[in-house]
Amino acid sequence: MDVFGLCAAEHLPTFKGVLEANAPAGCEVHLVGHLSALRLAIEKAGQGARLLSYLHHEIIPADVLRRFDLGAYNFHPATPDYPGTAPEAWACYEKAQTFGATIHEMTERVDEGPVIDVGRLPVPPGSHRLVYAEIARRMAHSLLCKMARQLTSPDRVPPASENAWGGTKRTTADYQAMVQLRPDITPDELHRRILSFGPPEVAGFSLELHGVRFVMLTSSGIKGHFDPILHDAVSGWALHMAFPTRRLEMKITVDGNRDFTVRADRYRADVLEAGHGDGYCGFTWEIPLEYRDGLPHSMEVSVAGTPLMGGPRLYSHAPSPTPPSQS
Repeated sequence: MDVFGLCAAEHLPTFKGVLEANAPAGCEVHLVGHLSALRLAIEKAGQGARLLSYLHHEIIPADVLRRFDLGAYNFHPATPDYPGTAPEAWACYEKAQTFGATIHEMTERVDEGPVIDVGRLPVPPGSHRLVYAEIARRMAHSLLCKMARQLTSPDRVPPASENAWGGTKRTTADYQAMVQLRPDITPDELHRRILSFGPPEVAGFSLELHGVRFVMLTSSGIKGHFDPILHDAVSGWALHMAFPTRRLEMKITVDGNRDFTVRADRYRADVLEAGHGDGYCGFTWEIPLEYRDGLPHSMEVSVAGTPLMGGPRLYSHAPSPTPPSQS
């Protein structure tokens, strides 16, 4: 049996660890980060293949789904009440009192396949969008640990009859409509939208007056994030909200005294799904060997003098042990 895992880099260590710890003998686990890599990986797959998509935003087309004779399953970052794009934002906007994650079988129609299991937690009153997102992440991990052994077995995974999809399936267009403000918006509605669609900042909201569209920006117009450092690489995304298709040059400062540059032009499906630009605003920078010495090193990413959110971060890498000499 071959299990193919599709997972964003930030969740990869956890996803990989749980699957490999639970996979029975004879089950091979293959992990990829993008749909393009998945297409290449399945070329060598035969009978007995299953797909697990874990908190990943790319939509899997029908021709790829058909390659998995043991089924394809998705960890959706919301309860079945919130199918579609940015579910944590809509749950926050509607003040959902519980939230979580869903495992479901994938079909050609997005977020409509049979529900396998659901995890829920209560949401503290007055929580903003990022709290809902963190609850979804925690419950997805809980479901992964609970279901990993069954999902890495060739047996069919039965749906849970007591759970079914509900609510309105939201699209990127629906999301964009919520960040386009009207001049007559009430103070309460403005606060509610910022709480639900804005965190960690209000960049991206727009207002149209007399045919002229105004876009709310950060102090420099830059929006982005410095992601957790994984696999000896600095990564994240950044774009200028007024010029979202302009590719930016990122400055990476190590230990406060040495600068490196990298271009933010890699595809990020999660950023596109969130409604920012065309998705080609990601960056990855391999950390040089000289900094993989086991000592802590400070890493900061900035663009046009503005540090990205998420940083600075502390990086350290233990060098690989030296093999014993041959006598």
